[in-house]
Amino acid sequence: MTAARFFSGNSERVSQFRQALWLLRESSQDGTPKEVSVLTLCSVFDGLVDPFRNRSPIGKSCGESNRGRKRRLREQRWITPIEKGLGMPFEWFEPAIDSWDKFRNPLAHGFNQAEMRSTTELIDAYSRLFGAVYMLMARQMGFSGTMNPSRFENRKAVDFSKMAGLGGDGFNKRTNRGALSKHRLSKFDS
Repeated sequence: MTAARFFSGNSERVSQFRQALWLLRESSQDGTPKEVSVLTLCSVFDGLVDPFRNRSPIGKSCGESNRGRKRRLREQRWITPIEKGLGMPFEWFEPAIDSWDKFRNPLAHGFNQAEMRSTTELIDAYSRLFGAVYMLMARQMGFSGTMNPSRFENRKAVDFSKMAGLGGDGFNKRTNRGALSKHRLSKFDS
């Protein structure tokens, strides 16, 4: 399935992807503060993973340490939906999730200056989160090829070509190679 064919549909997934792409474009306009861009990407990334999450309660188990609870939350929030729901390796997304963990709450809940990071860290987070969003969308559209998970970091390209299709909702393994493989981060280019 090509990207053009995918977006010609009217499914809930197509609407979600259109909204996500609009938010990505609007958050990367010249003059948009980097913090707003990163917060927007955190929201889009979380929203694209959310349909694959189990809706069981995440309460604290009796006698569980905070570290144990954080590990369990990470498993429920990210690892299980990515590996089991989407059939993708968690390792592809770990840097983006680390960026989400570092920036999402401080940016969304009061801008705690002690937790704010350097411009370089914001740019790296932006690049990781953008790459993660594109990888999630590409997977669900049946993309087959390689994709760079972060434009500004020296990370190995990920290979979608050996992944089985998700099936259902019009997603399959055949696709237009390279349809979502690049995004120009003009606002961060110097």
